[in-house]
Amino acid sequence: MIDFLSNPTNLAEVLAMLIALVTLTGRGTGWWRTFIFFLAITLGVEGGGYYMVHVLGRTDNYILFVLFMLVEVSFYTFIFFRVLQSNLLQRWLIAFFIMFILIYLYDISRTNFLQYTSLSRIGLSVYVVLFSCIYYRQLLYDEKMVYPLRHPAFWVVTGLFFFYFGTIVIFCFRSALLALPGQGIFIRKTLLGTLNWILYASWSIAFIWKKRQLRSSGPS
Repeated sequence: MIDFLSNPTNLAEVLAMLIALVTLTGRGTGWWRTFIFFLAITLGVEGGGYYMVHVLGRTDNYILFVLFMLVEVSFYTFIFFRVLQSNLLQRWLIAFFIMFILIYLYDISRTNFLQYTSLSRIGLSVYVVLFSCIYYRQLLYDEKMVYPLRHPAFWVVTGLFFFYFGTIVIFCFRSALLALPGQGIFIRKTLLGTLNWILYASWSIAFIWKKRQLRSSGPS
């Protein structure tokens, strides 16, 4: 367990899960409770990947993370569907979701789970960054949004934006990073760990603001 938590990504996920359990299990949290299930699945995948490599002795755990990509894109599509107010934008969201699935199926047919599907992962990053920018544009034109830093959805999208913007670079140059003598894996692990902390710290702020909203205005 200590070895599992020594990974900065795993530690960030566990802390975010604990904060979600404290802040989002009360009445009135509505669709926000889905974060608890998503984080639980995320930890399950991380734990399964750790078990496959460190206990079963397998050289890779690609299949778990490739399949998990479907959970990620589905959950993020759900989030953007909730925070984007325009029906037109929601239709575009569904169109891009279908486009990603087609890319994903092509990638799977090409790799057959024998390697990480970098094309799909880059596609997921572009998808999330694009609709994060669309969300920010929506905020700029929303006259009711006076203090976006107090808005839970702002922090959720901000975490997604920085994480997936950063991972575009990492996965575009994944092969080059891994090929670096001695330091490639360490550099990649450090970068991903930092980005995961940004993601889950932003989400934790969102959960706390949601809890404060419920306390001040009651269930909604």
